[in-house]
Amino acid sequence: MCLAVRDPSERDAWVERISGAAPSDASVRAGSWSPHAILAERAGDPRRLPGWEEAWIVQEEGAQVLALSLGVQPGDAVLDACAGRGNKTWLLHHLAGPRGRVVALDKHPAKLERLSARLAAREGSAGGRGVETAAVDLTLGTGDVEGSFDRVLVDAPCSGVGTLRRRPEIALHRSADSLRKLASAQAQITLNAARLGRDGARLVYAVCSVLSEECEQVVEALCSADAPDVALEPAPFEAQRLPCEAGATSMRLMPNVHGTDGFFAASFVVRRR
Repeated sequence: MCLAVRDPSERDAWVERISGAAPSDASVRAGSWSPHAILAERAGDPRRLPGWEEAWIVQEEGAQVLALSLGVQPGDAVLDACAGRGNKTWLLHHLAGPRGRVVALDKHPAKLERLSARLAAREGSAGGRGVETAAVDLTLGTGDVEGSFDRVLVDAPCSGVGTLRRRPEIALHRSADSLRKLASAQAQITLNAARLGRDGARLVYAVCSVLSEECEQVVEALCSADAPDVALEPAPFEAQRLPCEAGATSMRLMPNVHGTDGFFAASFVVRRR
């Protein structure tokens, strides 16, 4: 089980507190790739541990790296284009700080309702503006969302094969045809999300997959897309301490190498035409 601590400067203190509250045979230690990560083995029900959903949430370390790869700075306007349950939104909201703006989009209104309820405590403790939400199907357009965002995260719907070590049943529900459909939707979602970024904005496209059909091939499609109003140019990640070479424009996390789920992320600059 991996935890994401809201304030990385307090991670060591939370390792100690959680260790003291967990069963005697538990192992609680700092993560390797995210400064927010705590790895907890045999720690029991996280809801019984101090700080749950206040100082930290349960979030896989590779997923934390994806959020961090966007390079959010305090005061940034940030779009979480495929927010889902809001784990990455939670982290992006903290990184943007009370002067920032974070907007979470998802196709499913029920998910956004749960996200808003979950972040209510975070909003109160931050003392700044809360997370805005909007139900938008980005395969069709941008809806009524307004704003010119500095940072855009597209954690796109995908096959999920990067999580096979924890969810092996996924392999029973995927086919070559479903990959083609996913790749088309991933490219369309990313282009529409890019339309909400300002000229020069940073965009990260990410999937919990390691298949080239959802990774490099989608990047190629995005770079060659002939959209009349927006273009995406590969650009090095601005975030520091990522598990990739300096100057890299994409990275792949692998369970056998990084100890995380399998992920892919690619970094772009948005160019408005």
